[in-house]
Amino acid sequence: MGRFAQVFEAVDIDDETAVLVQSKETGQQRLIQEKGTFCPGAHDEICELRKLIRVDPHEVAIVQDNTGLYTFQGGSAAGTGTAFFLPPHAELVTMYWGSAASPDEVANKQLAKGSKTVNFKVPVTKIDTCSQYAFFEYNVRTSDNVELVLEGTIFWQVVDVPKMIQTTGDPKGDVWFHARSVMIQAVSRVSLEVFMAEFNEIVNKASEVEDTFYSDRGVKMHALEVTRYACADGTTSAVLQEIIAETINRINRMQK
Repeated sequence: MGRFAQVFEAVDIDDETAVLVQSKETGQQRLIQEKGTFCPGAHDEICELRKLIRVDPHEVAIVQDNTGLYTFQGGSAAGTGTAFFLPPHAELVTMYWGSAASPDEVANKQLAKGSKTVNFKVPVTKIDTCSQYAFFEYNVRTSDNVELVLEGTIFWQVVDVPKMIQTTGDPKGDVWFHARSVMIQAVSRVSLEVFMAEFNEIVNKASEVEDTFYSDRGVKMHALEVTRYACADGTTSAVLQEIIAETINRINRMQK
């Protein structure tokens, strides 16, 4: 815990501010929250001012004490949110999640500039328990060795914060990479022809695979949607487009 370099004469305490004080005699710390002007005693040392931490109804803040014990500050069941001061010998846990957006883009609430890979790590101090999404771009190969590029969106959610903090430091990155592994395995079992004919069914089955990976991390996979696919090789891609066009024409002729 950092300390102010300057010496405090007196501190104003209000609804948004508390002060952490340490005894020079015993070394014990206490948090002063009573409103008014606090004047330190002869044996008091003011360590720092602490601002009120607000947590929205859909968020959970994780606090860790000096013994490593976690406590969880979440919005109330009534949906009103909560607010608290960090107690002595405690800190707000900061996690670093995988992100397609850079830390600067996240800080400025900007979307990633065309990136669909989790190349960055961004700080997360309040866990959002609402459904979330992440874009992806995966390179996969069919059983007849045709490389495809799949683009789409993962819909997922943190459902158990205590379990999550005990098992992973990056739930979003874990979900992103596990979904890639599942898609690589699913596509590798079928030929290009089968993939094209049964595209939706293959993707749906891959996203519905039941394993303990997600539940072990306190998260849930809601859906995996592939919005676009193409051959990685330009020549193969041109042939694929011809096949798709001919398939569409054949369907149209049959309908006529």
